[in-house]
Amino acid sequence: MRIASLRYNDPRGVFAAGLSTMGIAPPGPLRCVVARPAVGTVDILAWRSPTETIWMSDSPPRFDEIKSALKKSDDGHFVDQTNGVA
Repeated sequence: MRIASLRYNDPRGVFAAGLSTMGIAPPGPLRCVVARPAVGTVDILAWRSPTETIWMSDSPPRFDEIKSALKKSDDGHFVDQTNGVA
């Protein structure tokens, strides 16, 4: 299981919009969502604050692809917490 903190300055900004285009829909306040983006894979999204979502994925290729794509955004941060807390 790979874990990341998705931190964005504006829930309607470029970073958050990028999440949506990659099939990641941040859950509403105090919610957790379990999604199956592809057969045999699981994403778990947990609301942490209005500008942060915790994302867990059991697909290393999907995790790496999204991590790479989100580096291009200036209004958010992808913090990989797989091997510890950041």
